[in-house]
Amino acid sequence: MRKYLFFLMVILFVSVIFTSCENFTPIPAPEVTVLYFSPLGVYTCPGDTIPVGMEEIQFKVWNYVDARLTNMSYVYRSVPGDSIITPTYNMGLDVLLSGGDETCVTSCITTVYNLWLEVDSALDYMDSLKCNSVAEITFTGEDDFDKGKEFECKIYFSLNLVP
Repeated sequence: MRKYLFFLMVILFVSVIFTSCENFTPIPAPEVTVLYFSPLGVYTCPGDTIPVGMEEIQFKVWNYVDARLTNMSYVYRSVPGDSIITPTYNMGLDVLLSGGDETCVTSCITTVYNLWLEVDSALDYMDSLKCNSVAEITFTGEDDFDKGKEFECKIYFSLNLVP
């Protein structure tokens, strides 16, 4: 009788485990956007070797999932024709982005200050063709819970030759 009772308890335990796992809702990937960045672009002269700075970038996560910003990569594109004119530059980051929603006004907005962009190779191309370019900047990261859900957001930063 005890063998049957033990067997019945094991079956009951296994069925409870499987039914509770069906109700588990997985954590979604973070929905990250750039709300604001300043400046939108800069004017520069041929021969400048000083990197240009983005003074402020504001990020917001819209779905309550805390995220970690891990990388910034950028490439310069020519304005006439949209062709890539530089190699891809990468910069590692480690910034925690707090999750929120549309009712969250300030506590879920994360501001990153003073990110720098190299301009040497873009200026060489721009000077030879007398054209402007745009830096396509891609921010990537992952959720801060189980490190499995990735996100990506892009912004475009203008690099203009002084007339």
